[in-house]
Amino acid sequence: VKDTDGKVYRTVAINDQLWMAENLNKDIDNSFCYNNVSENCDMYGRLYSWSGAMDSAGVYSTNGKGCGLESDCTPTYPVRGICPEGWHLPDTTEWKHLVNSIDNVAALQARIVKIWDNATDASGFSVLYLGDRWSPAAFWTSIDRRYWRIGNEDAGEEYGSVVKHTVRCIENEEGE
Repeated sequence: VKDTDGKVYRTVAINDQLWMAENLNKDIDNSFCYNNVSENCDMYGRLYSWSGAMDSAGVYSTNGKGCGLESDCTPTYPVRGICPEGWHLPDTTEWKHLVNSIDNVAALQARIVKIWDNATDASGFSVLYLGDRWSPAAFWTSIDRRYWRIGNEDAGEEYGSVVKHTVRCIENEEGE
């Protein structure tokens, strides 16, 4: 899949879902490189505020327009956000479906690429811990400043409005 800047991303099919197999690396306002090092964007993708991920300014679509840091909003689902056309920011149900498709959290964690150990990822989903082996991988969802966290011990849905996380996009279903 290709974003609006022409960057191409690998994808992976897991059951009935098609996911990006790498983190989004779209340079927009409210996006950052880990530790402010530009090479980290190439390795990990970019970090986004929730309003940035939702495209609260309505640059790419109006589904998440007005969904900012502390504002209440009623997005139209699926929320494209900053994802490429035909793709959207997953909601928490889609993340749960991914975990259930893989069978459990431990199996999802087995798909984490631990780059410090030069491990490989047979599934192709390629979750990267951001920066070091103790940092959880965290991905924005389209649901009210919620994100999906995959850590060393567990995974699950969390809430936070001031933090920055990565974005994985999921392909729209037919008719969306």
